[in-house]
Amino acid sequence: MKADFRDGVSPDVLAKIRRLKNEVEGMGTKDLYCPYCNHRAFVVYEDARGHLQSKCKKCGQEAIFNVVFRISSNRYYLMKKNKYSA
Repeated sequence: MKADFRDGVSPDVLAKIRRLKNEVEGMGTKDLYCPYCNHRAFVVYEDARGHLQSKCKKCGQEAIFNVVFRISSNRYYLMKKNKYSA
C-alpha cells in the first residue's frame, strides 16, 4: 500500500523524517558505485550492514553490494572500481 501525500505530509511522518535525519547527523558516509559503468549507485552510512541489490539508473544493470565489506575494505573497493573503469 502506497502512502497518499496529495494533501501534504502528516505531522507524524514529518517527525519521523526529522528524527531519522538527526540520528545520522555527523555519521560517516560511503559512496557505492555501479561495478558495470562506475556511476554512483547510492550512499550508505557507517552503521549500514548486510547486502543490498540496486539497479543502476545510468546503465540499467542490477548489482548486489556487500555493504560491510565495501565499507571496511577501501583497498578492495578501489581495486574493483579501477578494474571496471579502465
